[in-house]
Amino acid sequence: ALNRYINLDYEFGLIIGYYASEGSVGANGRSVHFSLGAHEEDFILQLQTAIYNVFGIKSKTYYTADNVCTVYVNSRIFAELLSSICPGNVYTKYILPDILYSNQDFLRGFVESMFNGDGCVHDDKIATIQLVSLSLLSQLKIVLNYFGIYSSFYKVNRPKIGVFKNKLVNFSQAY
Repeated sequence: ALNRYINLDYEFGLIIGYYASEGSVGANGRSVHFSLGAHEEDFILQLQTAIYNVFGIKSKTYYTADNVCTVYVNSRIFAELLSSICPGNVYTKYILPDILYSNQDFLRGFVESMFNGDGCVHDDKIATIQLVSLSLLSQLKIVLNYFGIYSSFYKVNRPKIGVFKNKLVNFSQAY
């Protein structure tokens, strides 16, 4: 059973940010999967701790041969909650405005986990994030402006088809 009340705090912001950047609902809506790099041990632990602290449930981790760690939460209620707060798929995800702009602690957690999931800090102290959902990217830009971090985004030019692990794949547009 999940905790009855959920605070819109830093840890809940972490969960929503990880879901927006690395999460999906599976098993016919009965579970949530977060796919992170197996080497991202700190992020995996941060996510698992936040899930336990906020919802009172333990997640499970599975490691694959291709260096991916999947954090699973097998709960229909958890899956319905996250997919209602952050509806859509990887191309159309966005956060409900009433949740996203609820308070500063939530926003801090959200931004941190979005960058942990899909971002990168380069040697010259420039942070970048690559998303395929223009709606989510636009919301992130507004949140960064709230913290006094001014950002811009541009379309990444790359081929529509490429080879990944010896397989022909279609690439989606990224921003």
